[in-house]
Amino acid sequence: MTSRLRICAAVLATGTILTGCGAGSPASSPTPPPTTASSATSASPSTPASMSPSMSASANPTGQVTVPVYWVGATRQGPRLFREFASAAPGTPGAASAAAAALGVMLTGSAADPAYDSGWPSNTTLTASGLAGLVVTVALDLHGARPLARSSLAVQQLVYTATGAQPGTRAVTIRQSSGSSTVTLHSVARAPQADVLAPIWIINPQWGATVTGPTIRVTGTAAVFEAQLAWRIRQGSQVVASGTATASIGAPDRGSWSFVTPKLSPGTYVIEAYDRSMEDGSVVAIDQAQVSVTG
Repeated sequence: MTSRLRICAAVLATGTILTGCGAGSPASSPTPPPTTASSATSASPSTPASMSPSMSASANPTGQVTVPVYWVGATRQGPRLFREFASAAPGTPGAASAAAAALGVMLTGSAADPAYDSGWPSNTTLTASGLAGLVVTVALDLHGARPLARSSLAVQQLVYTATGAQPGTRAVTIRQSSGSSTVTLHSVARAPQADVLAPIWIINPQWGATVTGPTIRVTGTAAVFEAQLAWRIRQGSQVVASGTATASIGAPDRGSWSFVTPKLSPGTYVIEAYDRSMEDGSVVAIDQAQVSVTG
C-alpha cells in the first residue's frame, strides 16, 4: 500500500477529513483565496536553519515570506503532523498576514514530500483572517463539506500552522461556514506535541532540496527513547552510509538533533532518520527527505 493510501485509511478511521481520501466534498481545483489571504506557492525546498517547532515566518531574498506549514503524514502511531517550510507571496498587509500566508499554502498548495497531505477538504478557502489579542481569527468556507470538530487532527494542523507563522499568538478561533450552517471553534490552543506531532522530523534539508556536497549537515527534531535515533542514506535500494544521532533531550520531550554525512558523490539520495523498537527491532518512527547533491 502506498504512503498516500496508508494516510487516507488511517485518517478516515479517526474521522478526520483528508484531501484526496473521498471524504467531505469532491476533490476539485482549489479556489484562490481573496486578498485577505495571500496567494501562495507550494513548499520550497529551501529551509531556514532553526529547528524549533514554533519557528515563525521570515522574509526571504525573493520578496516572499518563508512560513512554516504543517501537513498530515502516516506513522505507526496513526496520522501525525510533519512540518515543512514554504515560500508564499505576501498578501494584503494586516495583523495576521503571516498566518494568512501560511494557511494559504496549507489550503491551496501541496507539501514538498509526496507522503504528506492536508487534513482539509481540497476546495476549502480562507475568507478572512485577523488578530484578537493573542488569538488568530480565521474564517473558512468549506463549500458544503462537513465542519471539523475541535478534536480533529486537521484543526490542529491549522492551529499549529497559524500560530507557528504568527509570532506571539497562542490560539486560533476558527469559523467554518458550510452551506447555510456555521460552526465557530473558540480559542483552540495547540494540543501537546506528543499527541499530534510525528515522533521524528527531518527539517533540513527538506524533500526536494538541491544541496552542495560532498558532505551534508542534516538537522531535525525528535521525541525518542533515551534521545537515540538512527539514520541512513540510500541511493536507490543501496544504503551508502548509516549512523546514529543523539537528540538534545529524550521522550516524552522533543529535542533537536543533527549529523554530518560522509562525502557523497553528485546524485540523488534519500535521507532517512528513524527509531527502532527495543522489543523486536522494527522501525517505529521514520521521516525521509529526497535530495539532489551537487558539487
